[in-house]
Amino acid sequence: MERVFQPKAKTWKLIAFAAVLAASAIVLWRYVAPVIRLVAGGTVFAFLFDPLCEKLAVHVKRSAAAALAILLVIGSLGGVLFLLAPYMAQQGEILLSAIPGSVSVIRNTLNTVLTYLEDKGISIGLQAMQIDWNAFSQFLNTILSNAIGFFSGIASGISSVILMLVMAYFFLSDKERLLLRLEMLVPLKSRKLAIRMAGAVKRELILYLRGQLMICLTIGIISAIALVFVGIPSALLLGVLIGILDLIPYFGPILGGIPAVILAFDGGIAKVLLTIAVLIAVQQFDNVYISPRIMGDLTGISPVAVLLALTLGNSIAGIVGMLFALPILLILRISLRVWAQRHETN
Repeated sequence: MERVFQPKAKTWKLIAFAAVLAASAIVLWRYVAPVIRLVAGGTVFAFLFDPLCEKLAVHVKRSAAAALAILLVIGSLGGVLFLLAPYMAQQGEILLSAIPGSVSVIRNTLNTVLTYLEDKGISIGLQAMQIDWNAFSQFLNTILSNAIGFFSGIASGISSVILMLVMAYFFLSDKERLLLRLEMLVPLKSRKLAIRMAGAVKRELILYLRGQLMICLTIGIISAIALVFVGIPSALLLGVLIGILDLIPYFGPILGGIPAVILAFDGGIAKVLLTIAVLIAVQQFDNVYISPRIMGDLTGISPVAVLLALTLGNSIAGIVGMLFALPILLILRISLRVWAQRHETN
């Protein structure tokens, strides 16, 4: 006789608790969301600063090491931003001011193509004059402004960043105590598995972040140099944009290359084709040489799963959601792998 699965009373209690917790989170989301963002941001900062904090903790107290790690990283980044900010702002102004000229060239090119087709007796049912080119230009301005504003918005939300850094300081200072408390929250029979799962996530996530940082830096530098030789304005800013958006699989290189291609129209079709060729060459160099050597088979995630995660991330938080989609998917994959192998290693 086939055995019917009957959950225990404890299982039903856990399900009911999870349902009540989820319903409460949905109802009180507007109040809970800021707290979740603060804790999540502090956790991310603490995770990033932890390796440096561990090295400093060998020489000074843990609390002092946490403060020094945060100050060193923020000070270094602040110094770089202070030196580059005026030039990057100038690059942004050049980039936005070049859009009207590029749009005008696109319009004239489209008109020329349509006129040629009509002379040959070919009608495709599209009239260039029906396009609201002013609206198109404003649309491009909005896209680029949002892309640039995404990074500048990090600086403008300085109060939130400071609170996250304070939270990260306490996480780093009381790391052992916090980990012990989290460990005690896990039932005893599952504690060993949870510790092994957390260790695996930490190891692979650190490798992933280090690899992606190297890839983005390399791609950003190569792209900026290539765009300078092509003659695209604001090549440095576009290189930074391409490098950061390269974090997004599949869509990132396209999103980063669109502004450069649009600006290339100001120099004619030959320049557009050269820009496209250069960007494709950079991405092929990344796919064939850079990423395999740095990342290897670290992710190993199905392309279908990646696309679904990117779609979900975009629907939840736009570009920010897409940037975090793959790391979150990587965490889930590692956790499920360790859980599936629990009987093999116990």
